[in-house]
Amino acid sequence: MGTLSVIIPVYKVENTLDRCVKSVTGQTLDDMEIILVDDGSPDRCPALCDALAEKDSRIKVIHKKNGGLSSARNAGLDIATGEWLTFVDSDDWLEPETYAAVFDKLDCSNAAEVDMVEFPVEYGGQLMKDPMEPGCFPVKGRAGCYWLEHRQWLRCAVWNKVFRRSLFESLRFPEGENHEDIYLLPQLMLKMRAALTQKDGLYHYMPNYDGICRTPSVESLQLAMNNHLRAARLLKVTLSDAWYMTLLNMQISMWRCGGREVLLSSRRLNPLAVGGWRNAVKALLQNVVGVKMLCRLWA
Repeated sequence: MGTLSVIIPVYKVENTLDRCVKSVTGQTLDDMEIILVDDGSPDRCPALCDALAEKDSRIKVIHKKNGGLSSARNAGLDIATGEWLTFVDSDDWLEPETYAAVFDKLDCSNAAEVDMVEFPVEYGGQLMKDPMEPGCFPVKGRAGCYWLEHRQWLRCAVWNKVFRRSLFESLRFPEGENHEDIYLLPQLMLKMRAALTQKDGLYHYMPNYDGICRTPSVESLQLAMNNHLRAARLLKVTLSDAWYMTLLNMQISMWRCGGREVLLSSRRLNPLAVGGWRNAVKALLQNVVGVKMLCRLWA
């Protein structure tokens, strides 16, 4: 049984697939299995996946009918054997010491009950600011507090995290939908005992709207908002002012794109807690006129 299963969905990424896979096979962690899931890609990716597998015995390939990102990840989950697992988007790549750094931390005695490890992200060439300090944090019985206190709602992506595979025994990504990470991560949090955040290692995320990502539509924005609101209900927490402002900005965009119904209930916001002067102005206006009128004024 491999220590770490790395699941890589593949669809129309023939120009970046080799870079991605080499960044995984070149990891300084030895005990891995790498699962390439060809999600019915219409280009050269199926053949490229098979060629990569011929060169490295750690690579397994699944060829399946196109079903979307969640379907591809789920197919990988179904055959993963590692005690731990992680996900990589096939247009991204990692620094070579990333996974070894994760397991160095997991070897520490105080990390015995850790079920998730999170590491830094570089987004389109710029290191993302991480609001969390490195450390080991309890999650069991306080998943909602962890979600809010450590602003996990800002970092819902699964690709810069390593999970204990047992968390997924009864959970899968929702198929046929976008923003699948926002949907699933709160459910995983409810099953976790502890989470660890580290500053070592680096995941390079490259926005690529011709690849796995899609240009956000009003329907996509509404689904993202629905999943955020669902997370708040599931974790039994109230939206923080900063989180609420993130959703308020989505609501404004949805209104601008087609006058979609208002999903947020109005509430008083602290303008100093929402980030930036534009958001502070929006907060003040929302406090005075409410969400619906703010959407009309700002859009």
